[in-house]
Amino acid sequence: LWTVQALETIHRRTATGTELPPADFTQLKQTLVAAAPDEHRDFVKRKFEHANEPSLPKRLRQMVAAFGQYFGDERAQKQLVQAITNTRHYFTHYDPALQDTAAHGRALLNLCYKMEALYQLHLMKEIDFTDAAIANVVGGFSTLRQKLNPPAPESDEEASE
Repeated sequence: LWTVQALETIHRRTATGTELPPADFTQLKQTLVAAAPDEHRDFVKRKFEHANEPSLPKRLRQMVAAFGQYFGDERAQKQLVQAITNTRHYFTHYDPALQDTAAHGRALLNLCYKMEALYQLHLMKEIDFTDAAIANVVGGFSTLRQKLNPPAPESDEEASE
């Protein structure tokens, strides 16, 4: 959980963008707050305070796409974002209905490695590493390379342990 929270935080601090254009969101928020019953108006206002921020999947898609060459083709990138999102939702809410969609065992460890690598890649970009310098680090720094390409679980059973 701390790793996905770190990814969300670095994205929030370094990226721009909202779900809706700010003016449209402000208008929507004002309309909904005004339509709320008096006794619920403050509640509705609080709920919409940060509601225009990008969703976790949207943040992750942007972050992974920025370093797509390290995370595989478009399908692999989509699967990674989905695995992170499903796993985060399960371990945050502990909803039994989400258990089968979350990573467990070796698959969870490998997912954590990839999230750590994604964070490190973004941190390097933030401190002005060039793409070539990042490629040199990935190519020559075995720990980061191993996080990007962890060993696959040997069996489905091992993946769910």
